[in-house]
Amino acid sequence: MDYKLLDEIVYDYINSIWNYISILTMNQIENLSFEVLNEDEPSIIKKDWSRKFNLNESMEIVYNFLMEISPELANQYINIIRQVDENNNPIVIFENDKNKGNNGFLSSDGLVHIHLSNTPMDMFLILHEILHKLNEYTYLFYDSKLEYLVNNTINKLPIFKNVEFGSKVDSQARNYFSEVVSITFELILGDYLVKNKIITSNDFDKIKLDIIKSAKKCAEITIIDVEIIKMKLNGESINYHNIKKQLSQCEETSAKYKVLSKELCSLKRLKRIIDKNRLDLYLSQRYVIAEYISKKILKRDNPIDDLLRLHYKISDIDFDIKDILNNVYTL
Repeated sequence: MDYKLLDEIVYDYINSIWNYISILTMNQIENLSFEVLNEDEPSIIKKDWSRKFNLNESMEIVYNFLMEISPELANQYINIIRQVDENNNPIVIFENDKNKGNNGFLSSDGLVHIHLSNTPMDMFLILHEILHKLNEYTYLFYDSKLEYLVNNTINKLPIFKNVEFGSKVDSQARNYFSEVVSITFELILGDYLVKNKIITSNDFDKIKLDIIKSAKKCAEITIIDVEIIKMKLNGESINYHNIKKQLSQCEETSAKYKVLSKELCSLKRLKRIIDKNRLDLYLSQRYVIAEYISKKILKRDNPIDDLLRLHYKISDIDFDIKDILNNVYTL
């Protein structure tokens, strides 16, 4: 285990202005991680899905669902499905390859990739990834000070490499909250499908279990990453001895103790950081935020209205990430 390299990676991470928001919010999101780890998981009665769905069925069902939620959103969904690039190729790519599993993602070239299984999961994947595409807001780079990203008290300005006037950069708000939108919409879709007898409650429980397990995995990663970042911020070297010391300061019944002791046995996450040669705290933070806030939104009086507001709000460069996180417990 190359602790020296790990120490260097974390040192570089905390000294990059690009990671300012992740570090600023890490304690709050670590606390959310503890709550996520304590969430109950649904019991699965049947392992197999209740029925199969072909692609056209899945796309039509998602469209009908969105029509009930927001005709405007439904039309945007159809437009994305039909959209082509400059070479007349569709920007949404559907594949049915068992070797690629059942998942989806947006690639760096803006294409939506969805790997199908002809199961209820396809509808959730289609909705999830198309929503990502819809709130994939990139804004024009005009202000090199990035006042919406860095605190006014910070004098050090970021150095932008290969960024020209008018080129597009990603939104910090989208990075943090787009998973909230997609995952909460998935949960609303599940209720719709069960209510309309399109899928069974057991099918939906399988979906919810997958979401919760993914969130718990990200919660563990967040806790590990935050703890080693704290060590470096406190001027400590990151090595086995200091991590063990960090562990000794935790209550043995706490979630933090369980996560850190498990990591000290496997070193799985720390080795992963070294293999990738980078730390990406926000990638796990966003799923923790999504799991926690989605449950809060669904308990509100008008969850769909609030969710739609959030969906459009995260494209706003003035969207205050810190304000949302500071008030997350009152959502």
